[in-house]
Amino acid sequence: MRTTILFILILAASTGWAQSRFSGQVTDLANQPVFAANVYFKQHPQQGTTTDLDGHFTLKTPADFQADTLVCSFIGYQTSVLPIQEIQYPTNIQIQLKEQSLNINTITVSGKSPISEQFAVQQLKPLDIYLNPVSNADPLKAITFLAASTNTDESANPNLRGSPADRSLVVLNGVPVQNPVRNSQINGTGFFSLFNTEVISNIQVYPGNPPLTYGNSSAGLVEVQLRDEVPENSLQLSAGLASAGLLTQQKIGNNHFRLYGNYQFSKPFIELNQPNLPDLKKFDNKDIGLSWYRAFSDQLEVHLFSYGIDEAVRAHGHSFGYSDLAKAQKTRNFNILTVQYQNNNQQWSLRHGSNFSNSQYQFGNLNSNAHRQQWYHSLNFKEFTNAKWTWQTGINHDFQQAGFQDTIPRYFFAFAENAPTLALDTTIRLHQLEAYAYASWEPSSDWVISAGLRSNIPIAEQESYLSFQLSARYRLDHQQSFLLGLGQYHNYRRPAFVGQHFELLRSRQISLDYDLQWDEGQLQAAIFAKQEQGNQEIERYLQVLESQIMGTEISLQQDIGKYWRAEASNILIRQRIRTADGWQRGDQTLHYFVKAALQWNHPRYLSASMVYMTRPGTYFTEVTDAIYQSESRSFAPVFSTDFNGAQLGAYHRLDLSLSRVILLSGNIKSIIVYASVNNILNQNNQQVRRYNSDFSDFDYGYFQKRTIYFGTVFNW
Repeated sequence: MRTTILFILILAASTGWAQSRFSGQVTDLANQPVFAANVYFKQHPQQGTTTDLDGHFTLKTPADFQADTLVCSFIGYQTSVLPIQEIQYPTNIQIQLKEQSLNINTITVSGKSPISEQFAVQQLKPLDIYLNPVSNADPLKAITFLAASTNTDESANPNLRGSPADRSLVVLNGVPVQNPVRNSQINGTGFFSLFNTEVISNIQVYPGNPPLTYGNSSAGLVEVQLRDEVPENSLQLSAGLASAGLLTQQKIGNNHFRLYGNYQFSKPFIELNQPNLPDLKKFDNKDIGLSWYRAFSDQLEVHLFSYGIDEAVRAHGHSFGYSDLAKAQKTRNFNILTVQYQNNNQQWSLRHGSNFSNSQYQFGNLNSNAHRQQWYHSLNFKEFTNAKWTWQTGINHDFQQAGFQDTIPRYFFAFAENAPTLALDTTIRLHQLEAYAYASWEPSSDWVISAGLRSNIPIAEQESYLSFQLSARYRLDHQQSFLLGLGQYHNYRRPAFVGQHFELLRSRQISLDYDLQWDEGQLQAAIFAKQEQGNQEIERYLQVLESQIMGTEISLQQDIGKYWRAEASNILIRQRIRTADGWQRGDQTLHYFVKAALQWNHPRYLSASMVYMTRPGTYFTEVTDAIYQSESRSFAPVFSTDFNGAQLGAYHRLDLSLSRVILLSGNIKSIIVYASVNNILNQNNQQVRRYNSDFSDFDYGYFQKRTIYFGTVFNW
């Protein structure tokens, strides 16, 4: 949950010294206080404390205290080590932390930093995710609060700047993870991601012009890096209204392990929140993840990540005048292995990924059984030629296989159990072999320029394609920068029972981003345009051949005093789509999409956030009439000639979340309690129009109504 804020930063308050205690302040080189820094005695690390919002700390000394060393550490800063004998007075100690160097010639940093990192529009650390007002501690949900995110379905899918989610790519340690969400959000209408924030080091978000060091994206890119070393052994247990979980981090010799598991159950949550969950009937989900890292030398390191999930959900469904219980079940496992060797200014990396899933879906006369597997391999070489030049090249092979054993409606609108069906038994494969080259050049301290090429090597009569891009970042001064990006991109859409084939997609993009930062805040703005090509089937009765998108976005973040933070953003999207009948208005046209949050974080009391989102309703094509077809045993809808001429009601949602961190001095370091109320005003936000069986009348299906959730987390 989002309210498990500061998991990784909380250490215990501790005991006493014969001379009482040590106290002081932790600042950075700009004399700004460092909040939540860890302060402890080297011989008693389990009895430490953390700094408050002003950087102050008070550390009691243990009864058996002898000459020791005072240690202060915080993510992103060099650890400060201060021998006790050098401290003149135990109070008013001043500790200054230096930022860790990001010089690309430093092996330990450059080996783990993407060559394209400077062209990311957003960078998120674990603390950013925990403090995000809508994330529920989930990495991809945190991205939905960014201005560039245009999710209109309350899901965690990376819908970026008006593009469908299947055009964007999520990579974990450089390996693509297709469909990175799980169909088990506790409100029954959206998704969480497959990733646990506790095992993540950082996230780079490219809402447009994704770097060509990774392929298979024609919209945006989300690059997720795993943590490697375990700073200290720990254990965490969590329990909530609909879930229970465990996470442990252990360092055994030179091996660093992270193991976590979760179990989600529905009965208490549904019973408490009835009648606001009329469609959700049951969910049951179990997952487990393991991360192992080892540095065999200063040059060679290996990282293995494995994850498995078994999920099931039952919910009331509705489609083209037919209502019934929908049943979905899925098991999935993916594994990622990265081997990295670096010598001087050169780096080799080998990446391997495997992904397996089996899914079943039943609704009316639709019965789909899909079996998927993916094998990904890449070999990459990167060289830091000098302080100005960095270049990277590589080759990758992506094999995908999808097998479908389906019974589907013969007519797209006829889901009744007695309606005619088609039996399909299909297996399709894709061999995608690509090579790329990417270079970054820093001609001066103000400019960074990059360029990339990626081409496929056709296999089995595949169509040839070439992707290219150019990006330039200009630093106007130490506060302001501009980022220009343009290029042509390709990717394949994943097959489904509606479209059982791999569809090659193309896009051309251009964007200009502006960034202004000051001590207490940040302003970002962008203007962009793109053209997307590739067939997109809508409910098997309409094909979108091309899409044109233009838009602008702006976001503002401002700290107010010690404890308050305000955030607000807006994005405008104009989308036109081309069908067989010509150019039409796209359903992703957004005249506004406002997201605003007000947060209050006090380390001694509680944290609270209020989030408001509003946007116009999505456009759709009305059903104006219906004709009974004896062969389908159903009424066939007749659609309006005014394509996307109707619009759902405006969307409004206000959420509240509260959390309290309780520091302890025993074996349990801290307890976190949290609660949230989603859609406080209980708005009827229209999700879809639902027709009766002969299309003579309709009502609406709604997004999540008001729900309450709460839980607690114990840290050892």
